[in-house]
Amino acid sequence: MSIKFLISLAFIFFTFVLFGQDDCFKTFYNKGIGQLAMEEFDAAIKSFKAAKVCNDIPAANDVDDKIVEAQNGFINAIQKERNKVKSLYLAMLARKAFEEGDPLLGFRLSEKAYRLDENTTTQELLISFQEKYDKLFQSGRRFKSLKRFAGYYLGEAENGSVWVFDLDSENFKPLKVGNNILKVKKLVVSDDEQFIATIPVDGPPFIWNNKGDMVKRLLIHTGPVYDLSFSTDSKYIITASHDQTAGLWTVDGELVRLLKGHDQPLIAAEFSPDGQYILTASVDAKSIVWDKNGNKIGEKEKVYNDPVLETGFAPDSKNVVAISSSDCVVIYDLRFSEGSKAEIRPKQSKDPETIKGVVISEDGQFVLVLLKNRESFDEMAILYNRNGDIIQRLDQNDLLWMKIPIGNNEDLLVLTKNGEVSLRKLTERNQKSSIIDEYSQYLRELTELEKFTYGIEN
Repeated sequence: MSIKFLISLAFIFFTFVLFGQDDCFKTFYNKGIGQLAMEEFDAAIKSFKAAKVCNDIPAANDVDDKIVEAQNGFINAIQKERNKVKSLYLAMLARKAFEEGDPLLGFRLSEKAYRLDENTTTQELLISFQEKYDKLFQSGRRFKSLKRFAGYYLGEAENGSVWVFDLDSENFKPLKVGNNILKVKKLVVSDDEQFIATIPVDGPPFIWNNKGDMVKRLLIHTGPVYDLSFSTDSKYIITASHDQTAGLWTVDGELVRLLKGHDQPLIAAEFSPDGQYILTASVDAKSIVWDKNGNKIGEKEKVYNDPVLETGFAPDSKNVVAISSSDCVVIYDLRFSEGSKAEIRPKQSKDPETIKGVVISEDGQFVLVLLKNRESFDEMAILYNRNGDIIQRLDQNDLLWMKIPIGNNEDLLVLTKNGEVSLRKLTERNQKSSIIDEYSQYLRELTELEKFTYGIEN
């Protein structure tokens, strides 16, 4: 006979002795009703179960319904606590977005936080946003991106025009060529916030200073330019053109050299994170890695059998990553040696997910593939090792968390300020970084109950 069974018998006996045979059901049932009204769901479940074993229970009763109601209330209360935790976290990210000059992201995050839990913090965030940025919305312009930039704001409007402005002075200045407001296909900003580079809807690319004044029109390509990017030291620009060449420029607009090696129009060109290499890719899936002197480091005629939609460097500057139209991720070293090739196919052809992005850990050992469901628009991620083995699956809720230990706990999965997920390695250098500080701040906002609920440790 188990201890649990003996305890149950003792509880029933105690019930009969304490309340008598005629008052047992009424006493426990009414007690459960009161606890249910007070949202003390766990206690209500126990009271209704006690009423159920009373000898005077009427033939017609709704005790089972009340137990189910209390159980559902308990589940809903847990979900409410979860939403509260997520809301606090999103509110923290929203504040950080405001502080770092991304009010549109801050507004989206604060709206989501408010929908999850209508608490004082989220209400104050929304009110603060409206008060601070009323002038922006009263200007009548609808911006799809807005960033604080060198003391000003840089906004890309939905109609393709670009504006530099100061909210205090309400001086909205568009990027103009002559008397015409420029409309752009792509806009990038140098890391030191001193320069802006744009690819117009029509015509050659431009370089601007951070006040919105034109520095130089980049005239060398004989066809449209499809891509451009700044080097991480903000000293150079690389352009990719339909004329099968890539142009390396200084930020003053002086041509350094023209890179020739493709037989088809280029669709992408970018610098490696360490600034030492350049990657160019053409429509025929051919990719070339160059050094800054224009020498070829590696060349691959066809990175993958299917068309390549995206290509770029890994964070360690030692690998090239490509995403094919069939949603396959291919990774090579800089020389495209076959022995370095890794191929990851995170989905089956019938699945509604599509690849949104790929992140490789700094040591190159982990690959995080971000997926978006084309039907529900939910996001998820799958973490692989370099061999393509699945380490961990992460759903939409997992992606809200600031820190998820990976492997030997030396890697962190973090949600960055622009909503993207990245892998970071815990080192002595970055342990004091804002990522860890944010996570510590988030933990301080959690109650002991919430920590217990989610199994979170300091």
